[in-house]
Amino acid sequence: MLFLPEASDYIGSSAAETVSLARSVQDSEFVRGLQKEAREKNLHINVGIHEPAQGGRVKNTLVWINEQGDIVQRYQKTHLFDVNIKGGPTLTESS
Repeated sequence: MLFLPEASDYIGSSAAETVSLARSVQDSEFVRGLQKEAREKNLHINVGIHEPAQGGRVKNTLVWINEQGDIVQRYQKTHLFDVNIKGGPTLTESS
């Protein structure tokens, strides 16, 4: 079993880049490569990826790939918080 972290496919340098790079599971070369490796290595893979969403947004999706290379489970994280720390980071998951 291989567990990969959230956003394993890429980290965009901006919100616009993140949206432009997002691909559906079916169109993602990264996911297709993992599916191939799962089949070849007889390995389950759990990985977090970006997928396009409505309104120019991105979904944070976790997929479970079984040892045959099939996606058997999906979970989409809900972005619920905004943080603006004075003198520190600003995170706007609602955006």
